[in-house]
Amino acid sequence: MPAPSCQTRANPLAPRARHQAVRAGSVVLVTGGSPPGAGGDGTFDPFSRATAERFDAVGGVWTAAEDMPAGRARHRAVPLPGGKVLIAGGTNGPRDDAGFASALVYDVTGDHWAVAGGLTVGRWAFAATALPGGSALVTGGIARSGLAAGAADALDLTATTEVFAP
Repeated sequence: MPAPSCQTRANPLAPRARHQAVRAGSVVLVTGGSPPGAGGDGTFDPFSRATAERFDAVGGVWTAAEDMPAGRARHRAVPLPGGKVLIAGGTNGPRDDAGFASALVYDVTGDHWAVAGGLTVGRWAFAATALPGGSALVTGGIARSGLAAGAADALDLTATTEVFAP
C-alpha cells in the first residue's frame, strides 16, 4: 500500500496558534487562536483572535467567516447536526487567567454566530466530542491558572463533565 501523501493547498488568511479547526459538511471552520507574536513592523498583539475562516474542502479556497463576538484561544470546536459548530470555553492566555464559560454556535450555511447556553465551569485545555443525537460532551480542563488560581505557578483543574444540548 502506498504511503499517504500531503498536498499543498492555499494558505489560510491569518497565521494563528492554539486555534481550532472542525469540519462541517464540505467546509472546515477555523476559529480564534493566538496571534504569531511581534510583527515585522514592531507591533505586538497579546490578545486572542476573534476571527474565523472557512476552507472549502471541494474548491480548496479560504474565505473569511463572520468574526466571533470576542477572541478566544485554547477553546474547543465540535460539529453539530445541520451544518452547525459548537465553540466552547477557551481563554486569552495560559497564565493568570480563568477559563471562559461562554459558548457559541456557528451556522455554516448562514455564516452567523449565535450565543449559546454557557458552561457551568469556565475552562480551557479540555476535551470535547460530539455525542449521538446532536449534543456534545465537555470534560475536564483547566479552570484557573497562576494568580487567578491563587498561586503564581498553580493550575486549578476541574474534573467536571457537562453535556451541551442545543
